[in-house]
Amino acid sequence: MKTIELARSAPSLQEILSIARKENLLLRTESGEEFFLGTADELRSEATLLSQNSELMRFLDERFAEKATLTLEELEAEAS
Repeated sequence: MKTIELARSAPSLQEILSIARKENLLLRTESGEEFFLGTADELRSEATLLSQNSELMRFLDERFAEKATLTLEELEAEAS
């Protein structure tokens, strides 16, 4: 994967797409935001492979089963 620092250079959209056809890109803005760019076919293939990884799926199941947010009172109770 190649990273393009947009604060250092400003390639045209056509240049970015030309690179993305050959390899995945991480575009990083001056403020630090990051955007991933890759072909849809490659993303589909990667998603299929990841979904077949039982260890990752188990981890994600556990992670999503966790309570997403805590109230301040719950956080204070856990800390004490």
